[in-house]
Amino acid sequence: MREQGFEQYTSLASAVSQELGDEIISQNIHNWCNRDNVPVNYLFALCKILKCSPEWMSTGRVKFFQSPVQFSPKKCIMPIHKQGVNGEKISKGMLTDALITDREWFREAIGSEPSNSMMLISISQDTMMPTFCPGDIVLVDTDFTAARDGLAYVEYDGLVEAKRISIGSDTVMLIADNPRYPAKQIAKAELKIIGYLMHMFQGRRM
Repeated sequence: MREQGFEQYTSLASAVSQELGDEIISQNIHNWCNRDNVPVNYLFALCKILKCSPEWMSTGRVKFFQSPVQFSPKKCIMPIHKQGVNGEKISKGMLTDALITDREWFREAIGSEPSNSMMLISISQDTMMPTFCPGDIVLVDTDFTAARDGLAYVEYDGLVEAKRISIGSDTVMLIADNPRYPAKQIAKAELKIIGYLMHMFQGRRM
């Protein structure tokens, strides 16, 4: 950032001011960069404007799955992981973006506080259409892994996929909402529940 010219500092200052509703001048941006010390709420705003994560901004690296949710008093940052097209497990190479949002909005929309047990997944497969489609983002709560009926992100037979699951006494039905894909029945012992789907980013509660 130190190499950026006055016009770029002014542009960033204007964008941060608009994002936070505070009056930020180009000299503020210049001073933060020279001191390598950006106030956390402004850092979050800068990351949103520049479409990067705070960790990447400070180190150039992102953490391996599962990346933690990051917080400030008013904001939260949730990494977005890309679902493997062929059911691959999520890895650090599948970190594609981040959702930066107000914690108050999150509480109202989701009905709970954001936590490190939550993860966002960008859907790549069409198996659950029309419930959600490729490109949709779903929120998964990994704290709840006890077997019960519902929409879940599951691991089975070396694959990781979103499925509608129906629990029997000894078996589990893995149901794809897209009628092109037949339901699968597996032994309950073969199923690992990564977490249940709480919310779709478009705003529909699961």
